[in-house]
Parts: sequence; C-alpha cells; structure tokens
Amino acid sequence: MAAATRPTRGMTLEEWESKTQLTDAQKQTVLEIQDACAELPLPDAFLEDKVNSPTPYLRTTRSPDPATQSPATAKHIARLGASPIPRSRSTTNLLFETTTAADAAAAETATALGISEPIETTQQFFDWFAQMEAEMERDQEDVYRNYLAIVTLYRQACDEFLEQINTTANLFVDLDGNFRYVEERTRALQLACEKLLQEQDHLTALADSISSKLAYFNQLETITKMFNAPGEHVVLQDEFVPMLEKLDECLEYVQGNLKYRDSELYLMRFRQCMTRGMTLIKMYFITTLRGLGLEVSKKASTKAPDQPMNPTTQSTLFYVKFRTAAPKLKALVHEIEKRCPDHRENTRFTFSRFMNDIAVRYYALLNDCYNAYFTVRQSLLNQVVGAKILELGPRGEDLLAFVGINDN
Repeated sequence: MAAATRPTRGMTLEEWESKTQLTDAQKQTVLEIQDACAELPLPDAFLEDKVNSPTPYLRTTRSPDPATQSPATAKHIARLGASPIPRSRSTTNLLFETTTAADAAAAETATALGISEPIETTQQFFDWFAQMEAEMERDQEDVYRNYLAIVTLYRQACDEFLEQINTTANLFVDLDGNFRYVEERTRALQLACEKLLQEQDHLTALADSISSKLAYFNQLETITKMFNAPGEHVVLQDEFVPMLEKLDECLEYVQGNLKYRDSELYLMRFRQCMTRGMTLIKMYFITTLRGLGLEVSKKASTKAPDQPMNPTTQSTLFYVKFRTAAPKLKALVHEIEKRCPDHRENTRFTFSRFMNDIAVRYYALLNDCYNAYFTVRQSLLNQVVGAKILELGPRGEDLLAFVGINDN
C-alpha cells in the first residue's frame, strides 16, 4: 500500500540514458530494427485485395519518420513484412488508412497495458513504468495482505469465540449461583422436613398415646349399648363376658387416673354398667332356676301322692336338668364372685375403700343368687328328702338310739 500511495517522479532523458547504457550488440540491433522499419508495409488484408485487383500498385519509396512512429505501429509494420509492393497514385491515402489502423491497434494495446492513451513520450513511459512498478509491488504485497486479512478474520473469530466463552462462563457462574441457592434451599427444606417428620412422629406417638388412653373411655358407649339391651338373655352372647373384662380394665384405668377431665363421671358410669351387668346375671340366673323348678314341679305333680317315684325319674327330674344348665350358670355366677373381695381368684382385681359400697352390692347380688338356688332346690327336694329320711328312720324305736346306732 505504501508503494500504491508513493508519488511518482518523472525521469529526465539524461538520467534514463545514464541508467540504460546499451552495449555494442544492442546498438547494432537497434540499427537493424531501424533499417527494417524504414519502409512501412501495407496491411495483409489490404495487400490481398490489391493484389487481386487488375490495377497494380507501385511501392512507394517514402518511409515514415521513425521518430513519430509508436511501438504498436512498428510492431504492426514488422508483422506485415518488408516485401515491397508497387505504389500507385493513391498510395498516400492508403498510408493514411494504414496509419489510422496502426493508431487504433496502438490504442488497443495501451488499453491492454492499463493506460488511457498510447505512450508517445519518455515521460509517459516513465509514468507508466512507475505505475507498473507500483502494481508489481502491490501484487507482491497481496500475499501478505491476504494473510493479514485471514489473520484478521481469525482474530475476529477468536474474539467472538472468546466473547461467547465469557458469556458462557458468566452463564455458568449464574448457574453455579443458582445451584448453590437451590442447594441451600434444598438443605433448608430437608431440615424443615426432618423437623416436621420429628414433630409428626412426636404427634403420632402422642396421638397413639391419647388414643390408647381414650380407648378406655370410648368403650363406655359400646358397653352401655349392650347392657341396656332389653331382656336377660344378653348374658348368653359371646361378647358379654369379654365385655365384662374390658369393663374391669376401664374401671381400673379410670380409678388410677382420676386427674383426667371428667374421669369421675366416667368412673360412675362404668360402675353403673358393671352393676347393670351383674344384675343381668342375677336376673338370668334366678329366672333360669325358677323356670327349671317350675318345670320339674309340674312333671313331679303328675304322679299320685301315694305312688312312689322310681330312682331314674327322680334323677332325671331333680338332677339331670339342673346339671345341664349348671356350666353356663356357674360361669355367670363366677363373674359375680370374681368381683367380691372374699371370692377373688385373680389378683388383678383390687378394691379400694371407696369401692366397699360396690362390693356390698356385689355381695347382695351373689346372695340373691345363692338364695334363689337353695330356695328352688329346697322346694323341689324337701318332700323327697323327707320321705327318704322317713324310710331310713326307726320304726317304733327310739330316734336317739337309732341315731347312735348309725353313728357307730
């Protein structure tokens, strides 16, 4: 680029001659070229047309001035050849046309060389030479200039790549910050969840504890519903005896935790349910015994008073029927006996002082059962036992002597 912008300075003829000194051989060559160009030949096309013409042309002996000829004209003359042709009277016109064609060829050559007009003077040649030298220098610098352009493109690409890397690095920094934030929040959330799980476990354990404690209080409704059912046959249900055991557990638990709210109310209601259960047992026991006694009495009354009852019938009426109902009645009465202090077989039942009135009630219920049993049995067996004693007694003998003999 420095060569392209460098100002061109014209050279004088003396400088040119001093720098371009010719040898003898070169000078001889120039003279030969000058002699060959002494006569200007006509163009080939013109010569062909004129040779075929019937009027021959004579060759002119006047040659153009070599100083005024352009290099293109000289080149064109050499191409046409140096063979002389006859020149006629119109040779001048032909020479003018030839000169015009040569000038056109010179202009075409100048255009091909990159100049606006043919070189006619030394200064124009120097200018053209300087221009060509600058173009040659510029052509030589094109390799470096192209390399510089490529390097510049690579640098721009690298700059863009570095900018993208910086942008990506900034994005990674932001992503790392977001990741740390999410990690911290996740850790905080994890700690909060663990704390909530601990609280949940604590609350679950507390709820289970409360539920286990409330289970005793929740049994009241079920027990009350069963014991308030109409009739005494509720004691025959399979759930009756287990319900009594649950009721004992509830009474024991409430008695040991009187600090709970409404515990005294629940204790009173549980006692009422227990009394109700024992009363149901007593009522069923008495009703069953009385029914059996009435049935046996009816069957026994069918016999004539003076007709003795055989032992098999006596055993069936007075013992077999009662023995059939005895296991169930015994199990029910045993439930009353377990809740009386003097009849306790299970050490789990403990009675405090304020439960003495309850124990008195249980004793009264148990005595009612005993009295009902002995009353029914006495009414049935009194006549039979008396008759048996009379059969075994002395006939007209002293009763005391009879008793003494039997004792011996």
